[in-house]
Amino acid sequence: MKNIGKKGLIKVLLTDRKKLLESYSNNVFDIEFFQNYFNEDCEKYLQYILDNNYLEDRSKFLDLASSVGCEQFGMKLMYTEDSEYIINEIRELFRYDIVDDGRLLLDKQDLANIIRPDYLASILDDYGLFEDWFPEIGVDEIKDILNEEEKNKLSKMMGKESFDYNDLKDTDLLSELENIYSWSYRQASEDEVFERVMSDIKSYFKTDDIKFDEDSKGRRLLSIKIDRFLNDIVHDYYTNGTYEDFDLFSECSNFVCFLNEMRDYDDSYHNLETMYIDNFYPDYRRVEDLFHEYFKQEIG
Repeated sequence: MKNIGKKGLIKVLLTDRKKLLESYSNNVFDIEFFQNYFNEDCEKYLQYILDNNYLEDRSKFLDLASSVGCEQFGMKLMYTEDSEYIINEIRELFRYDIVDDGRLLLDKQDLANIIRPDYLASILDDYGLFEDWFPEIGVDEIKDILNEEEKNKLSKMMGKESFDYNDLKDTDLLSELENIYSWSYRQASEDEVFERVMSDIKSYFKTDDIKFDEDSKGRRLLSIKIDRFLNDIVHDYYTNGTYEDFDLFSECSNFVCFLNEMRDYDDSYHNLETMYIDNFYPDYRRVEDLFHEYFKQEIG
């Protein structure tokens, strides 16, 4: 980990000042007190101020930490004393990402920065993951999926007493059946992948409360209840010492940045790993169910 400088540049920055905090008369806020009794060690000084309750105002304490060049350690001490105060400060920092009483909003690019493989962020596209994909269909697939009721229906439509698959080749029905099968296979694939990805997102963010939303331009967003995850990641940031590696408040302006930095510096944080669909095949029972449903809708 990188070491935080424990000594602010007091002699350079505060030469003409007599107090570290204006309007406070107690001599513990005098520069001389800080220099003579603590040798400009801001960590020991801030701990002393906190232990003796010299500042009850949280924001003033953080102002004091800033004045001695030890903002990060001041935040860490304050987190130990009042974790909710610091969490609320972080909520305010990410006020455009965490809205509506603790809901994290992720657009497609945000999700792509977190999830692996990143192309699964396309669940936020209007037409889903399989917009331009349709499966190739073999002869046996149509023959095998038709049930007896459907065969009887097709026979009557062709004016035949019994069903013979070869009779379909001379009609427009075969093309219609292929379309129905293609849509069924595609929808089954979309549903299964979507369910798995959403399940993995819920596990990652430690919540079952996820829904879709839209931004002002009508683009789809994921809205995730993040209270538990936020509490945990802030806890880890301060208690695991990660605050010494990067300054959350000066280096990040959005929540995804915070998460990316935690992945870089804390071994307990990783990408959101989910399924790869290169060699994916949907559950055939789901394909069958959808085929029979669409058959009734389109053919009767």
